[in-house]
Amino acid sequence: MDITPYYKEAAQYITTVHPYIYNSVGIYGIWIGLHYGATHLYATSCNNWSITGFLASPIMNSTPYCKGLNWIIRTGSDTIDTMWVTVGTWMSGYLLNKSLFSAK
Repeated sequence: MDITPYYKEAAQYITTVHPYIYNSVGIYGIWIGLHYGATHLYATSCNNWSITGFLASPIMNSTPYCKGLNWIIRTGSDTIDTMWVTVGTWMSGYLLNKSLFSAK
């Protein structure tokens, strides 16, 4: 059994019927990458795991660099939460429509 037509049908469905989902994948991917990078930069630059890092953290956390990284971390986290709610809502609606219309 060749399943290639099903992949083509799914790809066409996502790109034509749901352009929001198709375009959002790139946006959420960028936010995931920014969040990942910012957390590592923040941990090494603003909150270093050492005695000097501990003593310098009140000063470093007030710098624009660390404030910007903190903003990216918070906003990225909120965006990732929104991504999962969006995916869950879409998937629930999709499965409900499949089960409701296939039962008839």
